[in-house]
Amino acid sequence: MRSVREIILARRSVRRYLPTPLSRETVEELLEAGRYAPSGHNKQAWRFTAILDQKLLQELNQLVRDGFAALALGEDAPKELRDAKAKAERQGESYHFTYDAPCLIIASNDTSDPNAQASCACALENMFLAACEMGLGSCWVNQLHWLRDDLNLRKKLAELGVPEAHTICGSGVFGHPDGKVPGAPTRKEGTWSIIG
Repeated sequence: MRSVREIILARRSVRRYLPTPLSRETVEELLEAGRYAPSGHNKQAWRFTAILDQKLLQELNQLVRDGFAALALGEDAPKELRDAKAKAERQGESYHFTYDAPCLIIASNDTSDPNAQASCACALENMFLAACEMGLGSCWVNQLHWLRDDLNLRKKLAELGVPEAHTICGSGVFGHPDGKVPGAPTRKEGTWSIIG
């Protein structure tokens, strides 16, 4: 069994997945790992929505593509968002924000919670580490967060049980990697300091 440190050093973002579905028990283990993450003031105001149904994932993908097509971005929009919109438009029908992973987990949180984003980020990281420990791949995906105010997308997410009073903080995809998981990229130097 690998140590927590070994899992942290081994975890990578995976963007190619086999079509092999994940069992319900495996997904429950991922969700349980998220549930044990720290949350601001221990509110645990989050909700995790796991989607395994491939038809629903395709519907969400189309809504994301439509959302990007309708999204008007000014020059002050973040570069990452402009790049994501351009990528979706450039790839057209072949664009899949889930990288064809068999599982998408959406992390949402009450809009009144000032720690919503941080709490959900901690929960998703717990899920990513748990996935790595189980031999699965995972990757953070921002598209649902970026398009969190898109009315068509929000309507569909509400149908799937995402509370209307929640903001979409982030989401992750999970599955069996298709091919070798990449090694660690070189880490930047000078990103921390010790005082005292």
